[in-house]
Amino acid sequence: MSDREIDVSFFNIHGKFRGRFTKSHSKNITYRIKQFELLKDNFTQIFFVKKLVKLKIENSIKTLNKLDSLQEILKQFSIKELNEKIELINNKNTINAIRGIEGISARIYFKAFKNCIYNNNDFIKRIKHPPVGRVNSLLSLGYTFLMNEMRGYIEAFGLDPFIGIFHQVKYGKTALVYDLMEEFRSVVVDDLIVDISNNNLITYEDYYSDDIKLNEIGIKKFITLWEKKVGKLGKGKNIVEIPLFRNCFKNRIQEYMKFLENNKYNPFDK
Repeated sequence: MSDREIDVSFFNIHGKFRGRFTKSHSKNITYRIKQFELLKDNFTQIFFVKKLVKLKIENSIKTLNKLDSLQEILKQFSIKELNEKIELINNKNTINAIRGIEGISARIYFKAFKNCIYNNNDFIKRIKHPPVGRVNSLLSLGYTFLMNEMRGYIEAFGLDPFIGIFHQVKYGKTALVYDLMEEFRSVVVDDLIVDISNNNLITYEDYYSDDIKLNEIGIKKFITLWEKKVGKLGKGKNIVEIPLFRNCFKNRIQEYMKFLENNKYNPFDK
């Protein structure tokens, strides 16, 4: 593994991340210096955070538009509210103010999201620490998988995963990973969980009795479904089949590196 520079993530039987085996740290010190310098540039930080939160909300809207809902009128009203929140971001001049809009937007989104699950639905609202109910548990598991996909690419390109902007720098928190996974939460994880729930791809038999944790069979099923989602092949620029979402993850890191150089950050479009 080390000779081929392959990173490996380890999870326990419940899908909880336990650790990583990774190659030696990249020699790409130039970009890590730029990450530290960015922490002192408030104007550029605000530019990035505005772009990031807009992208997240826009992709939340795309996900809702794609999904059927038991309350279509409520869904359309929520989409209208989310579009209004995007406009509000333009007038905000502090990161904390933008964080506030992101938090409100997330509540609006999940209020509509719950009506898109019409089978095996125990979802009332997003509760994560600890997750309440099986849908929340699957969402948390999916976000953990997404986090580790993104961290792998971030470290492979030589960036420091602990230096973020939207998510505050804290001891032990991979803030950049959380930043760059934001726009993928709805289009990758949430969309997958709706598919799993509505089509009985994971059933009650895949959980431990009277528990929200997947058993060994359930975890294997989830991993298979995750691979089908993020490893799905599509046509690349040269008519070559590539894993579409994984290619998007990689491109997003490359876009961030360009941003560190020229302060431009281009949107991901599903």
